[in-house]
Amino acid sequence: MTAQGRAGTGLDGRALRSARTRERLVEAVMAEVGEGRAPTPEVVAARAGVSARTLFRLFGDLPGLWEAVRTKMALDVRRIIADGSFSGDAAARTRALVRRRIAVFEAIAPYRSWVDARESLYPEIRKGREVLDGILRAQTIAALVPELTARGDGLAPAIDCLLTFESWRYLRESRGLGRRKVASLLEAAVLRLARRRS
Repeated sequence: MTAQGRAGTGLDGRALRSARTRERLVEAVMAEVGEGRAPTPEVVAARAGVSARTLFRLFGDLPGLWEAVRTKMALDVRRIIADGSFSGDAAARTRALVRRRIAVFEAIAPYRSWVDARESLYPEIRKGREVLDGILRAQTIAALVPELTARGDGLAPAIDCLLTFESWRYLRESRGLGRRKVASLLEAAVLRLARRRS
């Protein structure tokens, strides 16, 4: 192997190690938040098995790290949302919409309370929530386009309201209902609203 080939392999190896370390640091933040702890740079670095200096070298600053966390969560959420197209009658499409929405909320729940309390400190959090809200609105439209097209009376915002994280949290946490019961209630409410004649 030539010196140039060895140099290329070394650079690729370093880039791969850096990418893996970045991934471990992002996962460490998510784990700390998910367990209800404040993810300080020192704690996150220790959990990822690196130094705080490495954290700052890879991300530059805490907003850079938060942006990486937001990006990972956005990718995870997009995978759930993109789980096939909506087909069938209104009941089948409503069922698929509600199930995917609940899967998103179950995935983000461990982090949501923590980040809500710190939204003013990290503008990246607000940006992430705005992006997620837009994705979820588009999902509602994709699932129920025939019903929404037939009804131009504000049906989409009403359905969006039913399918917010706050509605899900109220049913799951405040009312103590299981995931299946929450799905059943939301499916019935959305379907009734979508089928209601003006």
